[in-house]
Amino acid sequence: MIPESFVQEVLNRVHVEDVVGQYVQLKKRGTSLFGLCPFHQEKSPSFSVSPQKQFFHCFSCGQGGNAIDFLMKHLGMTFPEAVKTLASRVGLQVPEQKRSSHQIAQEIERKTKTDLLHECLEKAQKWYKQQLKQAPEAIDYLKNRGLDGKTALKFGLGWSGRDRQGLKQVFENYDNPDLVEAGLVIQNEDLRKYDRFRERITFPIYNARGKIIGFGGRIIGSGQPKYLNSPETPIFHKGSELYGLFENRAGIHKEGFVLVVEGYMDVVSLAQLGLENAVATLGTATSAEHITKLMRITHKIVFSFDGDQAGRRAAWKALKTCFPLLRDDIAIRFLFLPEEHDPDTYIRAFGQEKFREQVQSSLPLSTFFIEELKHHYRLDEAEGRATCLHEIRELLVQLPDATVMRVQIEKDMAKLLGLTHEELKSNLNSYIESQQQRQANVQAFMHTEEVFSPLVKKEIKEKKKVSSLHQKRTVDPLSMKIFRLILNHPDILTCITERQLELLAHQAQYALVAQFLAICIASGTATLGTIEHKLKEHEDIYRIVMSIVNNPIIQDEILNNPKAEWIGIMHKVEIEDIKRILKELMQTADMQDEANKKRYRQLSMRLKYLNNMI
Repeated sequence: MIPESFVQEVLNRVHVEDVVGQYVQLKKRGTSLFGLCPFHQEKSPSFSVSPQKQFFHCFSCGQGGNAIDFLMKHLGMTFPEAVKTLASRVGLQVPEQKRSSHQIAQEIERKTKTDLLHECLEKAQKWYKQQLKQAPEAIDYLKNRGLDGKTALKFGLGWSGRDRQGLKQVFENYDNPDLVEAGLVIQNEDLRKYDRFRERITFPIYNARGKIIGFGGRIIGSGQPKYLNSPETPIFHKGSELYGLFENRAGIHKEGFVLVVEGYMDVVSLAQLGLENAVATLGTATSAEHITKLMRITHKIVFSFDGDQAGRRAAWKALKTCFPLLRDDIAIRFLFLPEEHDPDTYIRAFGQEKFREQVQSSLPLSTFFIEELKHHYRLDEAEGRATCLHEIRELLVQLPDATVMRVQIEKDMAKLLGLTHEELKSNLNSYIESQQQRQANVQAFMHTEEVFSPLVKKEIKEKKKVSSLHQKRTVDPLSMKIFRLILNHPDILTCITERQLELLAHQAQYALVAQFLAICIASGTATLGTIEHKLKEHEDIYRIVMSIVNNPIIQDEILNNPKAEWIGIMHKVEIEDIKRILKELMQTADMQDEANKKRYRQLSMRLKYLNNMI
């Protein structure tokens, strides 16, 4: 925590007019300075800055505060980021908690590495931009997409060239491991290296401070994948970054809302058409980190999705991500354009004003929520209403306490199900208690290996010895399937029973995935941004998860029926377990004993049943 005395010292040394003046053109009027408000659209200046009071205030929208508040609201910085930025302006160092010499050395090493990676990316960006000027085919592609030089310059668009090792022209030491770590170069199994981005329009991705942290690339030929992003690096985590957030921050304040679209080409095309308030995720589903960042800089978020079934499924996933983060002062809406249009094509066909009308008539989150339930459940039947509540209560209990939004949605839900508000709340409270007990039971997997059979414990111990010799533990195909299923369909966590966890834990080949599931269940989520720090404590599990996250082909596998997939997988796991037990019975048990005979018959019948099910 930053000491309050230091915060005050920073505020005493900085001048709010200098900070604001970097982003707003100010003119002196009396003892104050005035300009157009960066937080809403206006034609007459109502935004004032008082050097005497060291305070800014808009007389129209009411936004106000000190220099720290301005950076947080305008750039979306966190409080520590804003304090650190201002402190560096006046030559102050943010005081740190007392740390050991080892911790200090680690921090210095981390900062040195971060600076090196930023430097590599900046050099690559400069070269990509130069290459675009000399690439007629890339320029023609952008022109055909309706983009001009001004827009290309604003977003720093570039061209990667076609050479497999084009970046050799930029970096004298192409074998520098920092190039691989920065995501610019790929090293294959033969230790050969080549550029990650080739034959692609490049899109630099910036953090809140305007530093490049990665790239996106759009191929202009017929190759695959069509879009390619930088991999996960020490400075780039695509599950928490938004393309266009830095470039369009002023437009977001001006328009009064942010438009979340599908890809970075959509963001750039919309800016060309005059709508400079769009952002896009980087090939991932909307995450809690995305929502939190957007909430820092605007009070209105509009998600734009295709009107087809795939679009509505993606919108539902975004809605579920928003639920735990809902606030009474934040409006979240969902825009579904006609199936043949995206925002770019709609504006080109009907104009910007018609598109704004579509935004105005977009569905509030609460309306979209109820509409989807009506569509998916037979709410005219008692059974359908009961099923709806059973399946949706996990989502309802995530609504933030003490918010009017929670009360309103609960009342709408109770009315939909034919319940009183109190009856619904009683059901939800019972569910919360049962889930708390379930998580308490699962904690055993996090701290002990008592759940593992003696044979499995022995094998785990042996494998840990191998790991200590820096050899990687491998994972069988079925375990990998479970990893991929959970990462792409985290809702499956609610379907996993303690019996299934024990079943996995009792077989050595599934020990890693059992630990992974235990971590996720204990954390209440499989969202990487939330559980990453826990996964890093388990090197083998973290390596497997990151191999999936960094694979553009398998990272977003979406199944039509993930629950059925999970049931099928567990049938196979149980079949293997039964076969193992039957073998042990035949080898070690007295098969003349009636109890052993009975158990053998029961297991054989179960095995036959499961084999017929898959």
